[in-house]
Amino acid sequence: MIKYSIIIPIYNASKYLRNTLDSIVNQNYDDYEVILVNDGSTDNSLDICNEYKEKYANFKVITIENSGAGIARNKGIKEAKGEFLYFPDSDDILVEDAFSKIEEVINSKKSDLYVFAFYKGYRDSNELKLEKYEDNYLESDEVRSHYEMYMEKSGIYIQGAPWNKVFRRDIINKYNVEYPSLKRHQDECFIVRYMAHTKNVLISKEPIYVYYLNRLYEESLKFPKNYYEIKTDYFNLFMDVTKDWSKENNIELYLKYNFVMTCDRLFQLIFSKKWDFKRKERISYIKKVLNDELMTNNINYVLEHENQVIEMLKRQKYSESKIKKFIKYIKMLNKKNYKEIYLYSSLYVKYKKLRGR
Repeated sequence: MIKYSIIIPIYNASKYLRNTLDSIVNQNYDDYEVILVNDGSTDNSLDICNEYKEKYANFKVITIENSGAGIARNKGIKEAKGEFLYFPDSDDILVEDAFSKIEEVINSKKSDLYVFAFYKGYRDSNELKLEKYEDNYLESDEVRSHYEMYMEKSGIYIQGAPWNKVFRRDIINKYNVEYPSLKRHQDECFIVRYMAHTKNVLISKEPIYVYYLNRLYEESLKFPKNYYEIKTDYFNLFMDVTKDWSKENNIELYLKYNFVMTCDRLFQLIFSKKWDFKRKERISYIKKVLNDELMTNNINYVLEHENQVIEMLKRQKYSESKIKKFIKYIKMLNKKNYKEIYLYSSLYVKYKKLRGR
């Protein structure tokens, strides 16, 4: 059996795709297959995929109609033959000795999920920041009972992207774990579905990946106009999967707080060029979101549990000033002063542009 199946969804990725693929073929390790899933690209990504397929016998290319990264990964999973599955993105790179590090960790202790440290940075800068993790071996029942702690970036971050994680194919196949067809946040949904069927998790301090962040304008292009509907589906999926994980409802509080705080991003996106909203459309969108029943209910829930929210934010190591700002923002949403929210969001977008983020 092949040890690793490396599955990469590709959509119009020609600018950085060769860098990604070269970072794989240059590894001092070869017990793997690479499944490139061309997700209906309209640039020359498919040509690059075929170029590597012709050059390397362990490369395979699949082409599908544009369906999103989640569906593309599902196609790759069905074709995979490896004992373990790994999901890098098409515009990042693996560190030079990534698979040597992965092999060493996997051979050291059997686990259902392996989580690794990684670097992050911007393409226009040579500076990379290490996201530090400490070596740890966790029982999944304990993780699930306090799962909100593993969704917080200041803690042991199990949620997030799949590119710093290695999964067992037998668990995915046995429980039919799939990526949803969402255009955003499909990765987190896959991970929480997978976590529902694990017995243990191994965290490694070894960094295996370089994740390149996007600047403000590039990031805004990733979010479609139906982003609120996507966040609603994401929220409902997480609530369903985790409903029996915590007796204290701490996961529920975390999910509802984060759903409410989606407004912060949503009301910045209404100023993006991709959305192309006029002023009346922006205010109308704010009204639509804040009058949605799910948003209204979650705002009320968060404010009813304000003290618990504050304790949760303290645990995430937010400063007192930031916590006050977050609570003030939620109270502003609750008042539904649409013009005030519009002005606040407009000024914040301008502030972020000045900072270059």
